[in-house]
Amino acid sequence: MVGTILFRMILWELCKVFVIALVGITGILLLAGIIAEASQQGLGPTQILAAIPLLIPSTLRTPSPPPPCSPPASSTAAWPPTTRCWRSSRRG
Repeated sequence: MVGTILFRMILWELCKVFVIALVGITGILLLAGIIAEASQQGLGPTQILAAIPLLIPSTLRTPSPPPPCSPPASSTAAWPPTTRCWRSSRRG
């Protein structure tokens, strides 16, 4: 039942909307924040355009949710962490 055509069509439409929204929000944040700051620092348009691909990964953190917490790989690290996890903050 999972592989029905209707299910795949709905999933495809949801994925398209998610990607368009992610690109749009990231673009707005990138253009508004980074370009304003770079122009205040005295960077030219070519320098700003050259820096945009380097700044996209750090900008993607804002519109996308953080991954859920998982225990550390080594047994010597402290668990649970001292800061609240994304998953534990939703429990209330």
